[in-house]
Amino acid sequence: MSRAQFRWLASLSLLFTTLSCDSYVPTELPDRENEGSIQGSVAADGEPLRGVVVGLRGTKDGATITDAQGRYRFGGLPSGPYEVGISDFPATTFFDRTSTKLKLYPGSWSAVADFHGAQSRGAKVCGAVTVEGLVLPGVPIRLSGPGPRVTVTDSLGEFCFDGVPAGPVSVTVSGFDPAIHMFPLATQIGVARPDRTSEFLFEGTNILPDDSPPKPAGLSATATDSTTVALTWSDYPYSSVEMRVERGLMGTRRWRQIETLPVSTSGYVDTGRAILSDYRYRLRACRDQACSPYTDQAVATTPGTGQTNLKIASLHLTQTVQTLDGQVPLVAGREAFLRIFLLAQGSNTLMPSIRVSFFLGGQLVRVDTLPSTRPSVPVLLEEDLFDGSWNLRLPPSLIQPGLSILA
Repeated sequence: MSRAQFRWLASLSLLFTTLSCDSYVPTELPDRENEGSIQGSVAADGEPLRGVVVGLRGTKDGATITDAQGRYRFGGLPSGPYEVGISDFPATTFFDRTSTKLKLYPGSWSAVADFHGAQSRGAKVCGAVTVEGLVLPGVPIRLSGPGPRVTVTDSLGEFCFDGVPAGPVSVTVSGFDPAIHMFPLATQIGVARPDRTSEFLFEGTNILPDDSPPKPAGLSATATDSTTVALTWSDYPYSSVEMRVERGLMGTRRWRQIETLPVSTSGYVDTGRAILSDYRYRLRACRDQACSPYTDQAVATTPGTGQTNLKIASLHLTQTVQTLDGQVPLVAGREAFLRIFLLAQGSNTLMPSIRVSFFLGGQLVRVDTLPSTRPSVPVLLEEDLFDGSWNLRLPPSLIQPGLSILA
């Protein structure tokens, strides 16, 4: 929630403009016998935030500011519903929520509302532009919000903005030909979170003009060896067109155009493929920008060489805002989550367990065996999927200086 969504605090913050930054104390509604209280704290990365405006709205309204320990308190409150919100915190601090609702009940009139944020070290906003799965390179992308910018998609149809200030943002795709492509959502709104990557995916569709060529027919795909797939299709009875061949990997949503062929061609050999992998293919006929509908996809699986190679691609611990690149330090004495990313060389039905040993100061202190929770080992790194890794929750006592992990 943005500060604009808690506007009623703006006027309350004026009450504190005469307070010294070094000599203030929280204001407090007077306590009365047998009446309730709401209290809490405001912190970022575990450090208290002083001088944050805290507003109260409900059966009784009020406002205060946090003390040197980041704490606040409202007393003398009758029972009933309330909403607590914060504002005027540092611009470099990000909160997933800046208000919360609660209720005071007779006989139990004490409630706690804490706000935990993070210091923004720069967010990342990335995404991709596709049309019916086909990547769209060279398309302008505009980022609006704090620090607006413009970029274009790369050869894979992807884009990325680094160092984006945390907060609400909007991303817009433009520059495409509206006569042949349509995007139901050309502008998307989201939130850039500190030390994380926010993804925006634009998925468009093709507009078929009246003079589009007919759809090709008879597409088939056959793996002729462990790295080669042969494609064939029926002869196309129309001239003045070209055949565009596209390839995708099963389990993914994207396609890439791999070849453009003369209309007289009725086959193609795709070499250099990975072993034990499922590939999908589709075909369409095009006359300049006017293209036919796609054929039904054809699928082929490349055979193996008798064995499947596995490797641990990455191992890392997360707490609140850690990322795979390890740029955000861990906090000692705080619970952490271990993620181990195991990858296979090709498609498989393997379900291996991973043995993990933990050492403190060079001494073995714990051993765990993590079973597989999925029917196969991934072939691509899937950081955003929980079941894309072998996972284990670790207690605070284990997260100490000198910790090393062997998997």
